[in-house]
Amino acid sequence: MSTKSTERPMQTPPRAQSTETELQQGQQSRPNEVMPEDVSMQSGVSVPTMTPPDTDGQAGVTTQQGAVTGTWVTNVTVDAMWSVNETRNAFFHTSAGVWKKVYNGSDSAFANLAFLAGQAKQTGHAISYREEADGMAHEIYLW
Repeated sequence: MSTKSTERPMQTPPRAQSTETELQQGQQSRPNEVMPEDVSMQSGVSVPTMTPPDTDGQAGVTTQQGAVTGTWVTNVTVDAMWSVNETRNAFFHTSAGVWKKVYNGSDSAFANLAFLAGQAKQTGHAISYREEADGMAHEIYLW
């Protein structure tokens, strides 16, 4: 048995009260200004510039530069993650000493691979990943 109340709420959230006041006074809220020195103007794709501290992990197979087919890198740990406020731009650093870009062909692939790399970093578990000729990690296995 449901009952409907015809009374309206008596209280309003604090934000709604300030917005109503601003609108009554003819003011509009606007976002904070971003100063030019806070914006990094770079051409091309941003990449990480720092390296994480040395780790004790032993790297597995290293990749070959310029490979035509996918190359598997096994038994490496992720010791750092890097991302920037750009669409699909994240890297992970492995115990092999290299930064690997996360495959950015689709939103779902990018998100899932970044989540796996982040989980590997958080738990310290070893991963295996497949690197294609474009130098990106297209597949990750986390154990």
